[in-house]
Amino acid sequence: MLKKSHDVKVKQQKLFIGLFLFSTIFSFINLFSFISINFYSEYFIALMVLTISSNLISINITKVFLIGVIVDILVGSILGQYTITFLFLYGLQVFSQKYFLMPSKAQAILLRFISISLGIIIVTIISQIFNPIFFTNGSLLNYLIIEIAITFFILIIFQIFYERTYGA
Repeated sequence: MLKKSHDVKVKQQKLFIGLFLFSTIFSFINLFSFISINFYSEYFIALMVLTISSNLISINITKVFLIGVIVDILVGSILGQYTITFLFLYGLQVFSQKYFLMPSKAQAILLRFISISLGIIIVTIISQIFNPIFFTNGSLLNYLIIEIAITFFILIIFQIFYERTYGA
């Protein structure tokens, strides 16, 4: 395994902090308010999928748990919602690393898409207990498809920032 230089680690930590602050700010902004849709993108799930899958920062289960608790407190959602999701995503990544030692580019993209999809489904299921709006109009599937697509697009943007910082 190649060791990262100190400069690369510092750049990656700065990028993680910058993306975390960006995610915190934009989590409260409805980007689709101009078309009267109440929709908030899942920036933190995109950030955690990038962080866990690309080793943006050195991460272990304790850090994942603490980041999840911090996100739960910052977002003000159901306490433990993002913590459970992030721990599940971390477990999925550890599991996939056992079967894909050197994943191809297509496999890496598929694994990230599956991670985002499962993360959004978990967050939505947990929040459904407290927000039963989808039971009345049956638009849960449409909501999930749109949210997964937009969150995957956000992950691609975060990946571009990561590649420009790290030069991967």
